[in-house]
Amino acid sequence: MRLFGRRQNIIGLRNRFTGGPGVSLYLGPPGVDDASRITYRRRRFLNRQHFVGLDAWTGGGEFFLHDSIVAQVTCPTEEITYTLPAEYTSTTFWAQLRTFEGGLENPSIYGAQRISVDSDQEQSNTIDGSAFVTAIQKRDAGGLRVRFEWLPAITGIQPTQFTLTRTAGPTSPADVTVAVSSVPTAYQIDVASLTDAGAYTFNLVAENGAVTKTLAVVNFTADAAGPSSVTGLSAAAC
Repeated sequence: MRLFGRRQNIIGLRNRFTGGPGVSLYLGPPGVDDASRITYRRRRFLNRQHFVGLDAWTGGGEFFLHDSIVAQVTCPTEEITYTLPAEYTSTTFWAQLRTFEGGLENPSIYGAQRISVDSDQEQSNTIDGSAFVTAIQKRDAGGLRVRFEWLPAITGIQPTQFTLTRTAGPTSPADVTVAVSSVPTAYQIDVASLTDAGAYTFNLVAENGAVTKTLAVVNFTADAAGPSSVTGLSAAAC
C-alpha cells in the first residue's frame, strides 16, 4: 500500500505480522543499557500526519524504521538465528521475543532480556540481581551480623553464594560466605572477634565462579561490649 501525505511524500505500509504463528526478535541499540529503548510498533508523527502500522518511510533521503525487529520466523521453525552487526561487539544491549499470528502481535511473552557480549560477540555472564541490607548489628565480643535480602533478576546468571569480605580495618578477618537458598529467604552473615573500637569496611558480594557483583558496602565500628542488654520485658498472662 502507498499513502500520500500533504507534502506528497510516499509512505510505504506493510503488515509484518501476516501468516504465522511466528516470533519476532527485537533488539535495542548497541551500548544502550536501557530496555525502554527497544522500539516496538507504535504510532508516529511524520510531516504533521498521524499514521498507524507504519513499517518504514523513505523520503528526503532518509530511511525511518518504525520498529527494531531484526529477524522473524514462523512455524514449524523452532529457533531464530541472527548474526549481530559489528557495532554490537563488546557492548550491553536489550532484546525481546514477541509472538504473532494473522496480522496481530502479542505485546509480550517474556520480559526483555539484558545481554552483554565480549570482543568475540560471545555472551558475557553477569549477575544482574540486587540486594538490600536490612540490619547491621553488634554481636558479643566485637562481632558483626549483617542481615540482607536478595532480589533476583530475570536476566544474567544467578549467584551461588554471598561473601562478606573486609576491605578496610585494623585486622583482617577471613571472608565469610553463605550459600544461596533455592527458596526466597532472608540471609545473615556473622563476623567474629573484631578489634574493639576499630572502624571496618566490608563488601557484600554475590558470586558465581569467577563472576562477581558487589551488592553493598557495610561500614561498622566494632564494640567489644556487644549489644545493649534487653530491658523492659514483662510476662503476659496466657
